[in-house]
Amino acid sequence: MNVTIEFLGGLDALVEKQKEVKTTLPKEITHLKHLIIWIKENLMKSRQEEFVTNELQIRPGIMVLVNEIDWALLDEENYEIQQNDRIAFLSSLHGG
Repeated sequence: MNVTIEFLGGLDALVEKQKEVKTTLPKEITHLKHLIIWIKENLMKSRQEEFVTNELQIRPGIMVLVNEIDWALLDEENYEIQQNDRIAFLSSLHGG
């Protein structure tokens, strides 16, 4: 499944300054909860604790948008990823 993942508000520093990653996900990545683990294990080389907690939950202060819609309206980590989704992670704790 092809998706675009965006890292905004300084989160690109956690993924080697990549603000946008276009990728084909493995078949087992079907929901946002799987994607979060996949990002942690495959895109983040260090400072993973700034993205997820030990329980693999998104850190407070990070907004998640799916096609510009807050994931809270889409059942959060249980949202089933669709072909060509644009998934953005935005830190609200960045400097100005």
